[in-house]
Amino acid sequence: ELEEDTSPSFRASVESFEIYLQTEPEDEYSWADYGLALIYLGLQEKNSEALPKEWFQAEEALIRALSLGNDQACYYLASLYSLMGNFAEAIQFLESALKRSLLPPVEVIREDPWFEPLTKTVAFEDFVKRVLTLHRDEDEVSPDSPDSEESDEDPPYETA
Repeated sequence: ELEEDTSPSFRASVESFEIYLQTEPEDEYSWADYGLALIYLGLQEKNSEALPKEWFQAEEALIRALSLGNDQACYYLASLYSLMGNFAEAIQFLESALKRSLLPPVEVIREDPWFEPLTKTVAFEDFVKRVLTLHRDEDEVSPDSPDSEESDEDPPYETA
């Protein structure tokens, strides 16, 4: 979380994105950035048990970004759903980010404050186990692995 009140800055950023997106509604990167700005604004505005209205707007913006082709929005949606306490959806979008090879290392997710609510769940630990197993299996079959056999065949090019 941010230590000082940056609400005016995020509010101004959100307003700028809203103006821009009226003229460029197909800009998937701006939709994602708009969604992130709304998440940050919601964190600043959060003062009760109710979820900030900005988070629902962020959800719409990130879904729009994803529908326009911004696959990174999967990860952002996962973090938003974690903040919202929608853990099944958070895991679903982490899985989507994994399938798209856009998942950061597990350590990064564990240390990300937006994922803190999710990291306390059994579903998250199960997801981490699957990711670590997948990476271990990939490492075992990787051609760069030190255990891989080198070919005795000549390279497909001539050497001097």
